[in-house]
Amino acid sequence: MQKSDLSRKCINNNILKKIIFSFDYQGMIDSDTFIIEITEYLHSKFKDYYKSSMHVDFNLEKIESISQSISIPVAEVGKQILHIFSDNSFGSDNLTLKISNYNTLLEIECIDYKGIDHYMDFIIEYLKNLFEKNSFLSLKKFEIRKININIYDSLSELHNDFEPKYFSFVNESELGLKLSRYRNEDTLIDQETNLKISFLRLIDFGKIVDTEGKQEKAGYRAILDLSGSLSGEKMRSYSKLSDLVDLLKYTNDVVLFNIFKLSFTNNFLSKKTPSL
Repeated sequence: MQKSDLSRKCINNNILKKIIFSFDYQGMIDSDTFIIEITEYLHSKFKDYYKSSMHVDFNLEKIESISQSISIPVAEVGKQILHIFSDNSFGSDNLTLKISNYNTLLEIECIDYKGIDHYMDFIIEYLKNLFEKNSFLSLKKFEIRKININIYDSLSELHNDFEPKYFSFVNESELGLKLSRYRNEDTLIDQETNLKISFLRLIDFGKIVDTEGKQEKAGYRAILDLSGSLSGEKMRSYSKLSDLVDLLKYTNDVVLFNIFKLSFTNNFLSKKTPSL
Protein backbone atom coordinates (compact mmCIF):
# COMPACT_ATOMS: atom_id res chain seq x y z
CA MET A 1 0.00 0.00 0.00
CA GLN A 2 1.30 3.45 -0.93
CA LYS A 3 1.43 6.33 1.56
CA SER A 4 -1.12 8.18 -0.53
CA ASP A 5 -3.59 5.33 0.03
CA LEU A 6 -3.42 5.51 3.82
CA SER A 7 -6.32 7.11 5.67
CA ARG A 8 -6.01 8.94 8.98
CA LYS A 9 -8.07 6.38 10.90
CA CYS A 10 -5.87 3.41 9.98
CA ILE A 11 -2.73 4.84 11.63
CA ASN A 12 -2.12 4.52 15.37
CA ASN A 13 0.09 7.53 16.11
CA ASN A 14 1.47 7.02 19.60
CA ILE A 15 4.21 9.65 19.29
CA LEU A 16 1.73 12.54 19.05
CA LYS A 17 2.34 14.61 22.19
CA LYS A 18 0.18 17.71 21.83
CA ILE A 19 -2.69 19.13 19.76
CA ILE A 20 -3.72 22.79 19.94
CA PHE A 21 -6.85 24.47 18.57
CA SER A 22 -6.76 28.27 18.67
CA PHE A 23 -9.35 30.85 17.61
CA ASP A 24 -8.89 34.64 17.66
CA TYR A 25 -12.00 36.80 17.36
CA GLN A 26 -13.68 40.13 18.03
CA GLY A 27 -17.27 40.84 19.01
CA MET A 28 -17.59 38.96 22.30
CA ILE A 29 -19.16 41.51 24.63
CA ASP A 30 -18.22 39.80 27.87
CA SER A 31 -16.61 36.40 28.46
CA ASP A 32 -18.15 36.18 31.97
CA THR A 33 -21.65 36.34 30.49
CA PHE A 34 -20.77 33.79 27.81
CA ILE A 35 -19.43 31.34 30.40
CA ILE A 36 -22.63 31.67 32.45
CA GLU A 37 -24.73 30.98 29.36
CA ILE A 38 -22.91 27.73 28.53
CA THR A 39 -21.91 26.69 32.05
CA GLU A 40 -24.08 23.56 32.03
CA TYR A 41 -22.48 22.36 28.80
CA LEU A 42 -18.93 23.05 30.00
CA HIS A 43 -19.51 21.39 33.36
CA SER A 44 -20.65 18.27 31.53
CA LYS A 45 -17.20 18.16 29.88
CA PHE A 46 -14.83 19.42 32.59
CA LYS A 47 -14.63 18.98 36.37
CA ASP A 48 -12.24 21.81 37.26
CA TYR A 49 -12.60 25.55 36.64
CA TYR A 50 -10.69 28.67 37.69
CA LYS A 51 -9.91 32.17 36.48
CA SER A 52 -6.55 33.61 35.53
CA SER A 53 -5.31 36.28 33.11
CA MET A 54 -3.71 36.08 29.69
CA HIS A 55 -0.41 37.64 30.76
CA VAL A 56 -0.07 34.86 33.37
CA ASP A 57 -1.07 31.81 31.32
CA PHE A 58 -0.02 32.88 27.80
CA ASN A 59 3.52 33.64 26.73
CA LEU A 60 4.32 37.00 25.12
CA GLU A 61 4.60 35.45 21.64
CA LYS A 62 1.02 34.15 21.85
CA ILE A 63 -0.32 37.46 23.19
CA GLU A 64 1.44 39.34 20.39
CA SER A 65 -0.02 36.94 17.83
CA ILE A 66 -3.55 37.54 19.11
CA SER A 67 -2.91 41.29 19.20
CA GLN A 68 -1.85 41.25 15.56
CA SER A 69 -4.85 39.16 14.50
CA ILE A 70 -7.46 41.42 16.09
CA SER A 71 -5.60 44.77 15.82
CA ILE A 72 -5.79 45.50 19.55
CA PRO A 73 -2.75 46.60 21.64
CA VAL A 74 -0.70 43.90 23.36
CA ALA A 75 -1.29 45.48 26.78
CA GLU A 76 -5.06 45.31 26.30
CA VAL A 77 -4.94 41.66 25.24
CA GLY A 78 -2.60 40.69 28.06
CA LYS A 79 -4.85 41.99 30.83
CA GLN A 80 -7.89 39.97 29.71
CA ILE A 81 -9.44 37.46 32.11
CA LEU A 82 -9.03 33.79 31.21
CA HIS A 83 -11.64 31.19 32.09
CA ILE A 84 -9.77 27.88 32.37
CA PHE A 85 -11.43 24.45 32.34
CA SER A 86 -9.54 21.19 32.93
CA ASP A 87 -9.91 17.61 34.22
CA ASN A 88 -11.99 16.55 31.24
CA SER A 89 -14.65 13.83 31.53
CA PHE A 90 -14.36 12.67 27.91
CA GLY A 91 -11.50 11.28 25.84
CA SER A 92 -8.36 9.52 27.09
CA ASP A 93 -6.01 12.52 27.13
CA ASN A 94 -5.61 15.67 29.26
CA LEU A 95 -7.49 18.73 27.98
CA THR A 96 -7.31 22.37 29.00
CA LEU A 97 -9.80 24.89 27.59
CA LYS A 98 -9.00 28.60 27.93
CA ILE A 99 -11.62 31.24 27.02
CA SER A 100 -11.24 35.02 26.94
CA ASN A 101 -12.87 37.99 25.20
CA TYR A 102 -10.46 37.64 22.27
CA ASN A 103 -9.35 34.02 22.07
CA THR A 104 -10.31 30.42 22.74
CA LEU A 105 -7.54 27.85 23.12
CA LEU A 106 -7.94 24.09 23.51
CA GLU A 107 -4.76 22.23 24.47
CA ILE A 108 -4.69 18.43 24.29
CA GLU A 109 -1.84 16.68 26.06
CA CYS A 110 -1.76 13.22 24.52
CA ILE A 111 -1.56 10.51 27.19
CA ASP A 112 -3.37 7.56 25.60
CA TYR A 113 -4.20 9.03 22.21
CA LYS A 114 -6.83 7.14 20.23
CA GLY A 115 -7.72 9.76 17.63
CA ILE A 116 -8.87 13.34 17.27
CA ASP A 117 -12.54 12.71 16.49
CA HIS A 118 -13.87 13.17 20.07
CA TYR A 119 -12.01 16.45 20.36
CA MET A 120 -13.04 17.67 16.93
CA ASP A 121 -16.68 16.98 17.85
CA PHE A 122 -16.24 18.95 21.06
CA ILE A 123 -14.61 21.97 19.40
CA ILE A 124 -17.35 22.06 16.74
CA GLU A 125 -20.07 22.02 19.41
CA TYR A 126 -18.20 24.71 21.33
CA LEU A 127 -17.92 26.90 18.22
CA LYS A 128 -21.65 26.48 17.65
CA ASN A 129 -22.24 27.89 21.15
CA LEU A 130 -19.67 30.63 20.58
CA PHE A 131 -21.40 31.89 17.43
CA GLU A 132 -24.97 31.46 18.74
CA LYS A 133 -24.33 33.33 21.99
CA ASN A 134 -22.26 36.12 20.37
CA SER A 135 -24.20 37.39 17.38
CA PHE A 136 -21.60 40.04 16.49
CA LEU A 137 -18.63 37.67 16.70
CA SER A 138 -16.09 37.97 13.89
CA LEU A 139 -13.46 35.26 13.63
CA LYS A 140 -10.03 36.69 12.76
CA LYS A 141 -7.75 33.64 12.88
CA PHE A 142 -7.83 29.92 13.51
CA GLU A 143 -4.99 27.43 13.90
CA ILE A 144 -4.59 23.70 14.39
CA ARG A 145 -1.18 22.57 15.62
CA LYS A 146 0.05 19.00 16.11
CA ILE A 147 3.38 18.15 17.76
CA ASN A 148 5.00 14.71 17.41
CA ILE A 149 8.05 13.80 19.55
CA ASN A 150 10.15 10.66 19.90
CA ILE A 151 13.53 9.70 21.41
CA TYR A 152 16.23 7.63 19.68
CA ASP A 153 19.61 6.16 20.59
CA SER A 154 21.17 6.99 17.23
CA LEU A 155 20.56 8.94 14.04
CA SER A 156 20.25 5.70 12.07
CA GLU A 157 17.47 4.59 14.42
CA LEU A 158 15.82 7.99 14.04
CA HIS A 159 15.95 7.70 10.25
CA ASN A 160 14.23 4.33 10.42
CA ASP A 161 11.14 6.32 11.42
CA PHE A 162 11.60 9.82 10.00
CA GLU A 163 12.30 10.39 6.31
CA PRO A 164 15.97 11.44 5.97
CA LYS A 165 15.15 13.91 3.18
CA TYR A 166 13.06 15.93 5.63
CA PHE A 167 15.25 15.30 8.70
CA SER A 168 18.73 15.68 7.21
CA PHE A 169 21.67 18.00 7.84
CA VAL A 170 25.37 18.46 7.07
CA ASN A 171 27.46 15.30 7.53
CA GLU A 172 28.99 15.49 11.01
CA SER A 173 32.03 13.40 10.16
CA GLU A 174 33.01 15.65 7.25
CA LEU A 175 33.33 18.62 9.60
CA GLY A 176 34.67 16.80 12.64
CA LEU A 177 31.80 18.27 14.66
CA LYS A 178 28.96 16.84 16.71
CA LEU A 179 25.32 17.71 16.10
CA SER A 180 23.80 19.79 18.89
CA ARG A 181 20.56 20.89 17.23
CA TYR A 182 19.04 20.66 13.76
CA ARG A 183 16.15 22.91 12.76
CA ASN A 184 14.38 23.25 9.42
CA GLU A 185 11.08 25.05 8.83
CA ASP A 186 9.12 25.42 5.61
CA THR A 187 6.10 27.68 5.17
CA LEU A 188 3.61 26.43 2.59
CA ILE A 189 0.31 27.73 1.17
CA ASP A 190 -2.61 25.48 0.30
CA GLN A 191 -3.83 26.85 -3.03
CA GLU A 192 -7.40 25.64 -2.54
CA THR A 193 -8.05 27.39 0.78
CA ASN A 194 -5.11 29.82 1.28
CA LEU A 195 -4.21 27.95 4.46
CA LYS A 196 -0.75 28.80 5.77
CA ILE A 197 1.13 25.62 6.72
CA SER A 198 4.15 25.51 9.00
CA PHE A 199 6.27 22.37 8.53
CA LEU A 200 8.89 22.39 11.31
CA ARG A 201 11.44 19.65 11.97
CA LEU A 202 13.92 19.58 14.84
CA ILE A 203 16.54 17.18 16.14
CA ASP A 204 18.17 17.76 19.54
CA PHE A 205 21.22 15.87 20.78
CA GLY A 206 21.48 15.33 24.53
CA LYS A 207 21.28 12.91 27.42
CA ILE A 208 18.51 10.32 27.79
CA VAL A 209 17.63 9.49 31.41
CA ASP A 210 15.95 6.20 32.27
CA THR A 211 12.52 6.02 33.93
CA GLU A 212 14.11 5.92 37.40
CA GLY A 213 16.21 9.01 36.67
CA LYS A 214 19.49 7.20 37.31
CA GLN A 215 21.15 6.06 34.08
CA GLU A 216 22.13 8.52 31.37
CA LYS A 217 23.15 7.92 27.77
CA ALA A 218 23.51 10.00 24.64
CA GLY A 219 20.49 10.22 22.39
CA TYR A 220 18.44 12.23 19.91
CA ARG A 221 15.02 13.81 20.23
CA ALA A 222 13.10 14.26 16.97
CA ILE A 223 10.21 16.73 16.75
CA LEU A 224 7.71 17.11 13.94
CA ASP A 225 5.67 20.29 14.55
CA LEU A 226 2.86 20.87 12.04
CA SER A 227 0.31 23.67 11.98
CA GLY A 228 -2.33 25.01 9.63
CA SER A 229 -3.80 28.49 10.03
CA LEU A 230 -5.88 31.12 8.28
CA SER A 231 -6.20 34.78 9.24
CA GLY A 232 -7.21 38.27 8.16
CA GLU A 233 -9.45 38.95 5.19
CA LYS A 234 -9.19 35.31 4.12
CA MET A 235 -11.40 34.38 7.08
CA ARG A 236 -14.37 36.18 5.48
CA SER A 237 -14.98 33.14 3.30
CA TYR A 238 -15.56 31.07 6.45
CA SER A 239 -17.95 33.30 8.40
CA LYS A 240 -20.62 30.57 8.38
CA LEU A 241 -20.12 27.85 10.97
CA SER A 242 -20.67 25.06 8.42
CA ASP A 243 -17.90 26.45 6.20
CA LEU A 244 -15.55 26.80 9.17
CA VAL A 245 -16.21 23.20 10.22
CA ASP A 246 -15.40 22.02 6.70
CA LEU A 247 -12.16 24.01 6.83
CA LEU A 248 -11.18 22.53 10.20
CA LYS A 249 -11.71 18.99 8.96
CA TYR A 250 -9.92 19.67 5.68
CA THR A 251 -6.95 21.16 7.54
CA ASN A 252 -6.63 18.16 9.85
CA ASP A 253 -7.73 15.26 7.64
CA VAL A 254 -6.10 16.29 4.37
CA VAL A 255 -3.43 18.99 4.61
CA LEU A 256 -1.71 18.15 7.91
CA PHE A 257 -2.20 14.41 7.52
CA ASN A 258 -0.60 14.37 4.06
CA ILE A 259 2.50 16.14 5.43
CA PHE A 260 2.54 13.77 8.38
CA LYS A 261 2.63 10.76 6.05
CA LEU A 262 5.41 12.27 3.94
CA SER A 263 7.50 12.90 7.06
CA PHE A 264 7.65 9.25 8.12
CA THR A 265 9.18 6.21 6.45
CA ASN A 266 7.21 3.24 5.20
CA ASN A 267 8.91 1.28 7.98
CA PHE A 268 7.33 3.52 10.63
CA LEU A 269 3.93 3.58 8.95
CA SER A 270 3.89 -0.19 8.55
CA LYS A 271 4.37 -0.56 12.31
CA LYS A 272 1.42 1.74 12.93
CA THR A 273 -0.77 0.31 10.19
CA PRO A 274 -1.40 -3.46 10.32
CA SER A 275 -2.58 -3.58 6.69
CA LEU A 276 0.42 -1.78 5.19
